[in-house]
Amino acid sequence: MNDKVALEQQLFSWEEWDCVDEGVYVFNGITLREDIGEWERGHQFSHAIVNYTDSTVCFRTTEDDEVGHTYHLFLSVGPKVLDDPSLDEKDDDTIPCPAPEEDVAVKAAQNLSHEALLEAARNGAELGTDDEH
Repeated sequence: MNDKVALEQQLFSWEEWDCVDEGVYVFNGITLREDIGEWERGHQFSHAIVNYTDSTVCFRTTEDDEVGHTYHLFLSVGPKVLDDPSLDEKDDDTIPCPAPEEDVAVKAAQNLSHEALLEAARNGAELGTDDEH
């Protein structure tokens, strides 16, 4: 399967969807793309509710189905995007992660020599730069 496919698209296809709350999506007219629980690929459900806030997906057979079939969603991490030879390097989706905002402590630690870091760790001292030592 294409590594660039959205998470829910890896699980099922759908006819329409709606965001009903922050992190909660309802997909109507779905067909499984993967075996999930006792349900085989190709099985159809009336709808699925994907709740990213509690990492669950609930499949319902009819609009009136109040119980449904709920499963935990677990994340797995694939290959690093820029190291994956199957991805086209010219694709805009393969840009590297943005740099984090500069953190003073991280910047200070980057300026310390290895010996100064070890000494600071041993002594519980606050980190400074080599210029201060």
